[in-house]
Amino acid sequence: MFVTGHFALSQLEPSYVKQSLKRTGNYTLNNFRIKMKVIEKLKKNYYSLIDLTKNIAIQNKELTVIFRRHPSENDKNIKVLFGKIPNNLKVIYKYPVTPWLFSCRYHLHSGCQTSLESVVLKKNMITYMPSHSDSSFSNYKSFSPFFSEKKKCLSFFKNINNQNNNLFKYNNTSQIIVNIKKNIFFYKEFIKFIKSEFNDLNSSYVYKKKYKNSFLKKIVLDILSNIKNIIIQYEFFRNLLPYNMLISKQTKLAKFSSLQKSEILHYLKIFSKIYNYKIRFIVKKISLNVFEISRK
Repeated sequence: MFVTGHFALSQLEPSYVKQSLKRTGNYTLNNFRIKMKVIEKLKKNYYSLIDLTKNIAIQNKELTVIFRRHPSENDKNIKVLFGKIPNNLKVIYKYPVTPWLFSCRYHLHSGCQTSLESVVLKKNMITYMPSHSDSSFSNYKSFSPFFSEKKKCLSFFKNINNQNNNLFKYNNTSQIIVNIKKNIFFYKEFIKFIKSEFNDLNSSYVYKKKYKNSFLKKIVLDILSNIKNIIIQYEFFRNLLPYNMLISKQTKLAKFSSLQKSEILHYLKIFSKIYNYKIRFIVKKISLNVFEISRK
């Protein structure tokens, strides 16, 4: 069984929420309070998922359970939250998430967006959300089986080998995932959205020159980066820092460190074979990790 964590504790803290709202120009005291109420529900679901995962592993010793933390979460928090774990429970954060989903028999989540990928792959997915009253959780209620009580979810897993595969259902998927059908390309819907919401904006390229730093300057920057990564662990200092410094370098690199033109061309070729379309693309490098893709 594969379990995906849906959030990071650092993103649940008031200082992070306040600065993210200010960054988007949506900060008001009322908006902050509303957001924090949602955050509390996310936190409850997160703690409950970890507790449930551990109990499932203890209850089902023949079941191998893999827990994958959120990219923004750190291993230190996870170790503290899980404490001592049984031998059949593995806490692993390695490689992209897709191969894990491909390989697992069951996918358990508590509001993780990876569940959408699980739907596309038609995996046996279980949703566990003790707190789900907010409208932002409504999409996850379309997935079945859906549990809000720990006891019922544990009972389900106790008899997992006798469960009927027809229990695993995904309702309203076309409304949740626009491009789930092969004949629909999301870029068309995205273009409509951009035109309707941002029609008064003038588009332009923003170039960021890459300067070669001296050896000494590189050492100084590395030291400052390490100091920042330490102090952002404390809420008092986070309140003093600008928003763009709240995310550590390790978190940024956890997604991907770079993007290559050859990699883009490789996947465009794969997509052409999957969807059987004969379109030739031009990939133009704009800056270090920014590329423009257009038809030839």
